[in-house]
Amino acid sequence: MSFAAGRYAGILRDTGNRGTAGKPTSAEQALNAVLAGGVSMRILDHQIDLRAFFHRLAETSARTLFLDYDGTLAPFAVDPREACLYPCVIPIIQRLIDSRRTRVVFVSGRRIEDLTPLLPFTPLPELWGAHGYEQMSPDGTRRMFNPGPESRDCLARVRHALSTGLVKTRYEVKTASIAVHWRGDRPAHVARIRRETAEIWRQIPRRGTVTMDEFDGGIEFKARDRTKGSAVADTLGDSAIAAYLGDDVTDEDAFPVVSRIGLAVLVRPHLRPTAAALWLSPPAELEAFLLDWETACAGQSAGYLAALPSDETAEALPWT
Repeated sequence: MSFAAGRYAGILRDTGNRGTAGKPTSAEQALNAVLAGGVSMRILDHQIDLRAFFHRLAETSARTLFLDYDGTLAPFAVDPREACLYPCVIPIIQRLIDSRRTRVVFVSGRRIEDLTPLLPFTPLPELWGAHGYEQMSPDGTRRMFNPGPESRDCLARVRHALSTGLVKTRYEVKTASIAVHWRGDRPAHVARIRRETAEIWRQIPRRGTVTMDEFDGGIEFKARDRTKGSAVADTLGDSAIAAYLGDDVTDEDAFPVVSRIGLAVLVRPHLRPTAAALWLSPPAELEAFLLDWETACAGQSAGYLAALPSDETAEALPWT
């Protein structure tokens, strides 16, 4: 039994629990109570009609659901190996995979080898890792992409500088990026890491497509020959409708791509400037969206987020 399957065994045993005679399960009743008590959700693009979206979803069979992992389906952890899925999303995603009514695709900044131990699903769905540089199909077939030579040289210089720097850092070497982690560190140490990484960046004149960007819990030096948007573009194919759920600035590359035929959804506790059309606060609203997706795919009326009154979601935002 895998690490993830063992950890989530009890939850997975309840995968088929959808109630009887059309009655909601206790989990769905609890979710209704949470949503009735207070809604954070905001529609950020006022041309979006959620009812119409879920109606379109119900009317087609070519559906794709893109899911980021860290910060979206799983809260952050100081040790990335301990970042566990919200329990409420596990049975829903497993049912979506089992039903074959939706092409479920994970798109993560993690390397695939670091992502798979955290996923309890059988079979594993399609996976994209390392910000679009790695792909694993459900049958296990893998593809790898490489950044250009100038970008590779830049990343090699960054890695050398980090390994010989005066400030002790936790950094992670990926296929086309290097992530420097500071989650859980003291503010003074974070400030020193920021200064050192800025100095490293200043001393590298030829960078190729590499950028230095902050994420929630660190800084990443990342080649941008490919992005999460590349993974989405490569995957959409004949999809008639799709949604992408993500939390990070790296997910912003995917939002405009998926928006051509579907819905970009920002999933995080606090709203920030984004190209997404919808903001959800996890885990309750995330669960509600996934339940609505599942319900629509079964040809039934979506009844959670899609039923919220429009005046609760039409708040104007300062950057719109």
